[in-house]
Amino acid sequence: MNVTQKGKIMNFKKTKIAAAVLSATLLFGCGSGSDSVKSVVDYLDSTEVTALLSAEQIAELEAAGLTAADLTTIVAGVTDAELQAAIDAAIANVGANKYVVLTDDSTSANAQLLYTLPAAQTAGKLTAKIKVDSSDEKLSYITLFDASGSVKTSPLDLKIGGSDIAAFGTEAPADTSIIKSRGTTNGDVLTDLTLDTLTWVNISLEWNGSTVDVVISDLDGNELSSDTLDYQDGDTDAVTKVGFQVGDSSNVTTTSEPIAIDNFMVYGADLTTVLFSDEDFADLTLYNSSRGAEVLTEGVEYITELTAAQVTALSDAGVVDTSGIINGNMTQDEVDAAVAALIAAAEAVGGYVAELTDAQTTALTDAGVSQDDIDGIIVGNMSQAEVDAAVEALIEAANTPVGEVGNLVAQLLDTNANGSADGELRIKFADSAGVDSLEAGQISATIMMQADADSTADTVTYSTTNTGYVSLYGSGTSSTNLHGDIIFSGGEVKYRDDLGSQSTIDGLTWTDGEAIEFVVTWAADDTWSFSIDGGTTFNGPYVSREKIATSPITLVAFKIGTSSDVATYEMNVDNIEILDGDSASLYSEDFENGYSVDDDLDGTGVFDSNSNEVTVQEVEL
Repeated sequence: MNVTQKGKIMNFKKTKIAAAVLSATLLFGCGSGSDSVKSVVDYLDSTEVTALLSAEQIAELEAAGLTAADLTTIVAGVTDAELQAAIDAAIANVGANKYVVLTDDSTSANAQLLYTLPAAQTAGKLTAKIKVDSSDEKLSYITLFDASGSVKTSPLDLKIGGSDIAAFGTEAPADTSIIKSRGTTNGDVLTDLTLDTLTWVNISLEWNGSTVDVVISDLDGNELSSDTLDYQDGDTDAVTKVGFQVGDSSNVTTTSEPIAIDNFMVYGADLTTVLFSDEDFADLTLYNSSRGAEVLTEGVEYITELTAAQVTALSDAGVVDTSGIINGNMTQDEVDAAVAALIAAAEAVGGYVAELTDAQTTALTDAGVSQDDIDGIIVGNMSQAEVDAAVEALIEAANTPVGEVGNLVAQLLDTNANGSADGELRIKFADSAGVDSLEAGQISATIMMQADADSTADTVTYSTTNTGYVSLYGSGTSSTNLHGDIIFSGGEVKYRDDLGSQSTIDGLTWTDGEAIEFVVTWAADDTWSFSIDGGTTFNGPYVSREKIATSPITLVAFKIGTSSDVATYEMNVDNIEILDGDSASLYSEDFENGYSVDDDLDGTGVFDSNSNEVTVQEVEL
């Protein structure tokens, strides 16, 4: 089986010049005449090497980040041309990424890239970045081998393919690769794992002695698909070897890059100890290949910053937020496309606005708008129309006489006419914050408890409980699913502990009709804390009842009363904001835009349908 190289790039990414010159010698020849020989000694120290180089060559190497300290040896019989070729190749290769591509050009064996673990591992993890061409007529494989070395008895053998997958029972779309695993009888069991063709993705295989967790994510770490697979044939053997393969022993692959592999890592049983790492295949190691892997290399230069021309073009288009253009693994073409897309989007709205006009700033200042509010008008890439609307809204709010338009809030009541529900405003993160759950985060709100002047609570049939709650839930909304529960009752503040019991916090009080600046935070260590003075003083941390590891927080509920009692009080909620663990705002609502007095919030907008007896009202907090 032939070993071929694609886009041949010499292997000396910031390596010693000796290796470069050796490679150059092999490529270009040693030079036949004594006149063309630069040196005929076997090895020279770095001082002598430096003496052989011209000032221009040394400047080239230093500019590329290669110093004289790297130039430790040189092979005899190197011509001036060969030396310059080696220098040019070394400089060209600085910063280039390399990845391995397996192709099968043999009708007697397939191509393999294998790594033998230093010791058998009952648990561990393989991670890599892969790219698959689903149009290839042959399948690719990722395999966890046991000591037998057979794919049929290995703990896991994943098959990846597109056009030829029909032979195994399911036709894949042309733009998608379907991943299958061998079943308990060596048949093929379709999993829910798929990946887009010709697209780099991260793949992780974590094994534990009986199952393998397979996770595919994009290069930003967002999960695309996953599955947990049983070891085939009930195998419980330890993993001794891992590897990638493509093709078979009778036919050849039909595309130039049927499977590409990068960032190949293997971890031990603790999932942190690195047993093997080759992130850019700089050394082009063939590992323990028993069948002669065909290894191709291609240099891909990743872009780390925009050009001056791109910065100018974006600025001229009014693009303010350029933080998402370069994500760490983007080629020049990808960066150029992202820049063009942002400029096109700006042009589509008539240009993004980077700053207010002098007239707008003067009008805002004259209206008494604070500098903080003025500074907060332009956030990211906003069109002129969006900026103008924000300016007008701030000026209108500043010019509105106090009392003419009241502050709008969500008002919760519990008249409990049917005795089956409390007053509740329930917000699911999936509906409001764009995430299903948060392991760490923060919720803030302005809350006020006071007597309801026109209460219609049925106090004849039901007893009265004027108690308010802020509750954080995980996998469900029963008491056992609580992460945190804060209770406002009779001027006292209580919390519910991890056993479900209520405890009063000594010295912590609230007053009827006065705003409570509420903040609750939680962390991935299963603890939470809260404040009623806007975050100046926190109480806690307290231990969650349902654990983050079991089920992260998915929902917040503001409540008053209970399902068996009524309330003659009202609970007013305003200025709700949800932050993630990095303090990024995911959702905020002050009920001032898009709402009118008496709007019913039960199941409206982002508010869950299990909300009850909650409407928009005018209340000054």
